[in-house]
Amino acid sequence: MIKKGLVARIEVIREEKLRKALYERHAKRRLIVDGIYQSYKAQRTALECRLLPYTIELCLVPEIKERIEAGLEVEATPEAFSDVEERISDLILAVKEMVKQEAQVTFAQSRPGANGPVDLNLATSVLQCMTCKGVMFGWSEIEEHHCMARSTGLSYSVYQQDLPTFDQNTMYHIPAETLIHQVIELAGLDPATATIADMDAADMSYFCPHCLTRYVPSGLTYYYSWRSIVSFYLFDRSCC
Repeated sequence: MIKKGLVARIEVIREEKLRKALYERHAKRRLIVDGIYQSYKAQRTALECRLLPYTIELCLVPEIKERIEAGLEVEATPEAFSDVEERISDLILAVKEMVKQEAQVTFAQSRPGANGPVDLNLATSVLQCMTCKGVMFGWSEIEEHHCMARSTGLSYSVYQQDLPTFDQNTMYHIPAETLIHQVIELAGLDPATATIADMDAADMSYFCPHCLTRYVPSGLTYYYSWRSIVSFYLFDRSCC
């Protein structure tokens, strides 16, 4: 009985060492990709770099992810990623496509029975990042959103297990019959067809009586742009 317990303990220790070695090998491979990517970004302006995805997001592109997560029998060498430098532009586009698919999945989950993909330029196409709580209005902001939480995936730590993925539910969409539809209708537009550009052009200001009683001294009024009142709703759904 003692011998069987000892064998089981040895097996657990062996598996733990293997797991740590594998995570360390994965980290080394991500660092190789990061070195190539940093050289690419060094040739771009600060503004261009601000709009680029994080290294960890490039590492989530299936063809790169497969190489990073190869077994211990595969060495972590720059040669294994020799084509990355030439294909970074394609990989960046692949990241954007994965983000778009994630957004479409989020909308599909919140709109049962919807036919086809959602137009991400509609004013109702508003998402909130479940990690950083940032609010994104339409595709241009969804495309440019690079959550800081995803940057933590690139780590020297061999214990970095829970790397972010694009197949997790990382975005929240405002349910259909909520404040955003009221806001669009108050602008004299149809929630089914109004775009982000239409709402921006309308340039409406919205007054919230609930905020007056909760946050603002008696006799004062507080007005929101359409973006700010929707964003505030996401942070405090007891309001409005």
